[in-house]
Amino acid sequence: MSTACLCGAVVLVAGVLSAGCGNESRGIDDNGRDARDGAGNDTASTDTGSGTDASDLADAGPCGPMIWKGSASANSMAEIEKLHGYNRITGELDIDQTTLVNLNGLESLRCVDGMFSVDSSNHVLKSLDGLDNLKRVGTLKFQSLFDDFNDISALSSLEEIAGDMVVDTLWLPTIDGFEGLKKIGGSLKLSSFVITTTLHGLENLEQVGGGIYLDTLFIENVDALSNLKNVGSAPNIGSFFFINLPALKRIGGLTGLTHIPGNVTIDSAPVLENLAGLDNVEEIGGAFDLNTTGLVSLDGLDSLASVGSRVSLLSNRKLRDVSGLCNLKDVGGELTVDECDSLTNLDGLENLSSIGMKDPASNLHIDGNDLLENVDGLSGLTQIGGNVHFIGYNPVLKNLDGLDNVTHLGGNILYIFYNPSLSNCEATGFRDRMKANGWSGYVCIQGNMPDTCPDDTSGCGMTK
Repeated sequence: MSTACLCGAVVLVAGVLSAGCGNESRGIDDNGRDARDGAGNDTASTDTGSGTDASDLADAGPCGPMIWKGSASANSMAEIEKLHGYNRITGELDIDQTTLVNLNGLESLRCVDGMFSVDSSNHVLKSLDGLDNLKRVGTLKFQSLFDDFNDISALSSLEEIAGDMVVDTLWLPTIDGFEGLKKIGGSLKLSSFVITTTLHGLENLEQVGGGIYLDTLFIENVDALSNLKNVGSAPNIGSFFFINLPALKRIGGLTGLTHIPGNVTIDSAPVLENLAGLDNVEEIGGAFDLNTTGLVSLDGLDSLASVGSRVSLLSNRKLRDVSGLCNLKDVGGELTVDECDSLTNLDGLENLSSIGMKDPASNLHIDGNDLLENVDGLSGLTQIGGNVHFIGYNPVLKNLDGLDNVTHLGGNILYIFYNPSLSNCEATGFRDRMKANGWSGYVCIQGNMPDTCPDDTSGCGMTK
């Protein structure tokens, strides 16, 4: 191949950037010309960015005239010097196993179209000083920022992340340094923060185009998200996953939200006592899962009218009251109330008229609730689109009066078993009403309180 074919191209060899047919790396304009004139002075380029994996930041405003075409790394002073003076990198900027303690020398850099990634697992990098003027990146990924790394305040000018913001394994006490960040085009993913107890630094974040994922953090609240107005840029995109948050006490910072297009999952939050902060949310487009929390009530959900997929209350052993769902009218998927050992009734769900009408494979599932005496709170329920699979192992459940108004059962399974305080005639009476309305399917009624009505085990063992 002719040597001339490589002229003007940026080539990465052995981790060092060089420009073909030249002695040093240099920017190039739209026509492939050197972006510096013969005397070494900068000349303007109007390049809009077409490097490998470049993100479309056309609406991000001018980044500056000096453009580095392609990707780069900044792991040594030699690489820093090659990037010195450039305003924009059209590809990725990678900082991994660097020999530097900071990034001084990159003060001119304003935009990285691709991913900006930092990994300080070699315990050398101490801060991001030098990136004080960075305003836009395509994706931000920080991982393995150990206790040697102690300062991200240089990112205070960062205003927009076009894609995801991912921070994994952080030993900083705070994430101060993102005060200028207003928009994340993708998702916000924060995980494995070892000593961070607050999200302080995200107070000006207004929009997240994807979801918010908080996993294994020791934060006590999400107050820093109080200016967040929009989550999710398309239907079913824009979820909240709050998982393994052992110190989370409140979620009051979410009051700016009225609609969540995707899922809401709160799992393993043992000291969270209520949901104040979701007060203005009227609709959840996906699933709503509250699992293994310290919730005592569902206060804070008073505005919620519709959930597109399932509602799951699982292993909330302190939950005594579900009246916070008093305005809930429709659950598109299944309704699960399992192992809520302090719950005595379902009062507050009287406005719920249908479950499972969007998913015929969904279930009404009420299982293993030690103190549940009745399901009277379901008295407004008329349609179950899926199965009753199952109502079981509720030791003090006495009747099924709350299901008296159900006229439609769309699935083919009806299991009511091992409720020792529930008479068999209560269970078979519900079966007979469904059959009178034209239903047919698999029935398993056994292990309830014996009376004059025999068990019906004809469908036991069937799963669909």
